[in-house]
Amino acid sequence: TLLMMLVGVLAIYSATYNIESGTATHMYRKQLVWMAMAVLAMVIATFIPLSMLYSFAYPIYAICLVLLVAVFILPSPGPTKRWIALGAMRLQPSEIAKIGTVLVLSNYLSGRKILLDRLRFLLIPFSLVLVPMVLILREPDLGTSLVFAALLFPMLYWAGLKLAHLFF
Repeated sequence: TLLMMLVGVLAIYSATYNIESGTATHMYRKQLVWMAMAVLAMVIATFIPLSMLYSFAYPIYAICLVLLVAVFILPSPGPTKRWIALGAMRLQPSEIAKIGTVLVLSNYLSGRKILLDRLRFLLIPFSLVLVPMVLILREPDLGTSLVFAALLFPMLYWAGLKLAHLFF
């Protein structure tokens, strides 16, 4: 992860470097700050017990759904309904919803004995993914909504669904 981040910063630096003046724009410095914040968040997240994350999974998911609905109610800073303006900052709820959906799915799939080869037991995991996916499709943001579908299948596989059932 760190290597990929550094490659990204180097790419920004080389793309904004001006040969005549011998300088690059400040964009790479800004990316370095975001990189440091991301690494700090990653380190902090490693110390959060899984049981604590699971205890907050459903409330986090509910907050994500409220934010996804709020995108349609609150004024947005652009022509599409993907962002919530928070003063000088903008929040994209679909990015937070990815984390919330993974948390709630992992909590649901690991929390009980479910028969994944029965269609009715798959309705809840599919519903947990479908609700934010449909809200994001309405923004419209097809790419991000497809990420939600892509999250579901590996999680069902890791939960014990056989590959043949997953394929069909």
